[in-house]
Amino acid sequence: MKKEDTLALKAIAIIFVLLGHLNYLDSSGAWGVHIFLILSGYGLETSYQWNGLKDYWKKRFTRVFIPYEVIILLALVIEIIINKNVNIANVVISMIGLDFGYNIDPSMWYISYCFLLYAEFYLWKKLLENKQKLTIKYLLPLLFLILNFFLAILDKTGQVMIWSSSVQVWIYTIDFFVGIVMAHKKEFNRVTLYLTVLISLTYFVVRYGQVHYKVDLVLFSFSAAVLTMILVTKLKIGKCTIIQKLGFISLYIYLIEGHLLRWKGYLMRSINSNIANMLTFILCLIGGYMAWRIDNVLKNRVEVKK
Repeated sequence: MKKEDTLALKAIAIIFVLLGHLNYLDSSGAWGVHIFLILSGYGLETSYQWNGLKDYWKKRFTRVFIPYEVIILLALVIEIIINKNVNIANVVISMIGLDFGYNIDPSMWYISYCFLLYAEFYLWKKLLENKQKLTIKYLLPLLFLILNFFLAILDKTGQVMIWSSSVQVWIYTIDFFVGIVMAHKKEFNRVTLYLTVLISLTYFVVRYGQVHYKVDLVLFSFSAAVLTMILVTKLKIGKCTIIQKLGFISLYIYLIEGHLLRWKGYLMRSINSNIANMLTFILCLIGGYMAWRIDNVLKNRVEVKK
């Protein structure tokens, strides 16, 4: 995929997340998360093919954790003012970027899950560089996938508390590894592509608007993500400048939208729900853009000092 394609997919994915969280599209929040995690695996593997593990953790922290940290600090201040029930556990866990059911923004399970994937990817490639064995190349990623699924199931059934109880992490455990495979297989033949579209579209149309449980939820949301990825890349949507810019700020919108949705419940109770949702949607876009600009200004100042 070209850079413009990945930016377009990030733009569409964040729109899906917003519309899903505002209850306008059936489970579309899950569609967006599937796309983000597939792109994460694809991006890491592609970067590794070009640069190896050079500055691996520096890139992860500057591109993901630092923006998260800035936004969570501001959100904690506002949250303490609005919601008097915030305690020290909420503050500490939120600052670290973990969840355990204490993060003030339950949607930030995504950050802790991403860093779990980053750690697994790093360990896998590090071992692979030292010993080029088939067991490490193929078996270790499979073991990581199984481990993540097992942890997600334990979390969902309440046997352990890793993420918030409302999160369905188990439905996303395959995505990151699908992205890695896609980074190696750049093109798919027409027959495979057409069959994928036909199966995904059929399942999506048949199940849209229905109640989704367990395997059906995975198949439905993943079908939507696959269809989106094929359509966006084939229609060259990424050539649109606005779409590209939305893709650039998608992470920042994601980091902000959970807080704004929660504050909507505190501050917009007396407003018509559709108007409140529209205002929240617009504020997410504006807030994401402002956070992106601030982050870039700060990074540029740091680079100049160096």
